[in-house]
Amino acid sequence: MGQLSSLRARRLAFPLIALAVVALGASNAAAQSEPSHWAVTASFTPEWKILGSIQDLLSEDNGTPINMEGSEFSIGVGRGSTHGGDWNIAYVRKPFKDGVLQTSTDSNCFTPAPNQPQLCNTSTEVDSLQGVFEQGIEASWFLSFVTIKNRVQAGLGVGVGFATFNGDIRKVTTGTEYNFVPNPNNQGGTFRATPVNEDETVKIADELLPYFLLFNLEAEGSVIITPALKAKVAYGVSFPGQGFRVALTYLIGAK
Repeated sequence: MGQLSSLRARRLAFPLIALAVVALGASNAAAQSEPSHWAVTASFTPEWKILGSIQDLLSEDNGTPINMEGSEFSIGVGRGSTHGGDWNIAYVRKPFKDGVLQTSTDSNCFTPAPNQPQLCNTSTEVDSLQGVFEQGIEASWFLSFVTIKNRVQAGLGVGVGFATFNGDIRKVTTGTEYNFVPNPNNQGGTFRATPVNEDETVKIADELLPYFLLFNLEAEGSVIITPALKAKVAYGVSFPGQGFRVALTYLIGAK
């Protein structure tokens, strides 16, 4: 799999930066008249899968659709209120599932001489993820729009941050390559097929991007278990994928 072009990188970054600006502006609406408290937060996404739009953007034209999936865990500190919204700054770790990222094929045909059959150099490259994960820092907001019977909240979850890409891509290439072999007397020669079998491991930061934007936009609900403890569920975009997330927020000193 080749490196991302600068055009692809710009197409990927611009809409996300715009959404991050929106998220920062939306956080101003989260202020509540209820006293706020410092909070400890934790969240877990058991499984996310790559968004179709990101899959199309990253996939090579001569290969199968790129495949990315994994899980996510975060822990952080912030501030919020029992019946209002909250914010936090968290450490995020997003491990990717090991396995095939993409399979691509290539064929280059030529005619050695007039009236001779066509020969084709062919190759199949299988790229696989090995121990890949993102880790970084993310700022998140829960914007509560409505509270039902002082127990259930519904709203929007927004997060934006920055992470590093870690781990390897294993690139296995197989196929056939025709090479010209001259006759011993240097009078002409012939093309002979040579098997291609290459196995290479490269850092994913060198193959894709060393840094990655973290972004969440989710429909989020919260159950107030006690004035100090909230359990949350959310579903939506967790860039570069989408999935279901569960979380806990503990408000220190809330009664």
